[in-house]
Amino acid sequence: MALLGRLSLYGEGAARLHDEVLTVAARWTDPGARTGPLKPYAAEAESKTVELLQASLLSSKPESIPGPAQKRLLSAIRRDMADLLPSLQERGEALAEKASEKLATRADKEARDMAELLEAQRARIEATLKSHEAPSGASSSTTRTRSASSRPTAGTRPGAWPSWSRSSAPSPTGSARPTASRPGASSRSGLSTSGGVGLIGLR
Repeated sequence: MALLGRLSLYGEGAARLHDEVLTVAARWTDPGARTGPLKPYAAEAESKTVELLQASLLSSKPESIPGPAQKRLLSAIRRDMADLLPSLQERGEALAEKASEKLATRADKEARDMAELLEAQRARIEATLKSHEAPSGASSSTTRTRSASSRPTAGTRPGAWPSWSRSSAPSPTGSARPTASRPGASSRSGLSTSGGVGLIGLR
């Protein structure tokens, strides 16, 4: 006679942490001839019973068991379970405690390993940052150079074309007429440049 149970331990989020099949086996006797409950086997006899059970499940067929024997076994199944269930529960509680201790030890080790890993990564990051830091003098010199190069020149404003200029060349009527052009622009009247500002001279 063998009674099987299943021990499962779950963590946060219903994560399965441990799963184990439990077995309690005992020598079966007819209920009418019993003087007490069934007594579980020791470990060695139980292991042999489990092997026989597995072999019988693979090779035997239900119809190979005589009908009278099946009826006698089925009629006693409730009493058999009642006799062996306390032993199965007791064994399950003991195994659950051992499994919980192993899981706690494993969790502590993994937590320490993770903390050491993070500390090592932080140390490597800090060392890399220090190796890429420039000296303070070079940094300030670079800053001054950038500030000077980004300063707008006379007659211009950042992000815009140079300002338009007016020429004082006399017009055919004798009055001054303002003209304007952009640097690099062409004109039929001729082009001269001075200081980045285009001047058109009238003829």
